[in-house]
Amino acid sequence: MPAETSDSCILLVRHGETSETAEKRYPSTLDLPLNERGRAQAAALARVLQHVELDAVFTSESRRARETAESLTAGALRPVGRIDL
Repeated sequence: MPAETSDSCILLVRHGETSETAEKRYPSTLDLPLNERGRAQAAALARVLQHVELDAVFTSESRRARETAESLTAGALRPVGRIDL
C-alpha cells in the first residue's frame, strides 16, 4: 500500500524594510517598526498571497516581523503565532 502524501509547503518571509535596513544597517537589538516602504512591501506580498491558503503564520517577537505577518493575515481568521528566539 503506498504511503499517503500531502502537498505541504513552508513559506519563509523576511520582514519588510525599516529605517535601519534602508540604510544598510542591521541592528538586531533594536525593535524597529516597518517604514513606509516596508509597509508597502508587506501589503504587496499580502496581495500576491491573497489566494494562497495559509494554515498557520508564525513570527518572531520583533515589531517589524509582527507587522509583516499581520499584513498577511489581515481580514482572515488565522492567528499569528509567536516564536521566542
